[in-house]
Amino acid sequence: IQGAGYNTMLQVINASTSAGTIKFTARGADGNTIDGTPVLQIPGNGAIRQSLQNIFNFTSGMVSGSITVESSVPVIVTEGVTSVAQGGLAIVPAAGQADTNFVFRVNRPNTSFFTGLTFSNASTNTATVSLRNVLEDGVADSQVTFTLLPFTSMTRTLTEFLPELRSNGLIHVSSNQPIVV
Repeated sequence: IQGAGYNTMLQVINASTSAGTIKFTARGADGNTIDGTPVLQIPGNGAIRQSLQNIFNFTSGMVSGSITVESSVPVIVTEGVTSVAQGGLAIVPAAGQADTNFVFRVNRPNTSFFTGLTFSNASTNTATVSLRNVLEDGVADSQVTFTLLPFTSMTRTLTEFLPELRSNGLIHVSSNQPIVV
């Protein structure tokens, strides 16, 4: 997220002694690339920390979607998202490998905080994604299924996906195509 009171910083740490190159690709939620694919140099055992605005030169307004980082050396990637207006901060590690099954522990929704999920489909195939809420006693409580078009992402709060969620439990995510959650 960049703009409209939000600022996102990316940090890339080079885990090797060799210098390398890092290629960034930004995609909007619709899957289309945004503002080119900048390439930055990273020194051996070094790091880069820059705002998305500095990396991509986004135009004014809010931009949301996903960032793909490709590197010629092993790297560790994190992002920090701040809300200037509300004083919030979230530090997020890079997403793991795409897969077809995920399980997340969730707590009962609370108005003081929220749980958000982003689903990203980096493949050329449409993914059918199912979310199933399983209560602590093992009973499946609710389920929702949606499609995720190729090269797109979708971000929602957990209660937007499953409005009937009211208790602690697990969220089981399954997909017919590998996705990142």
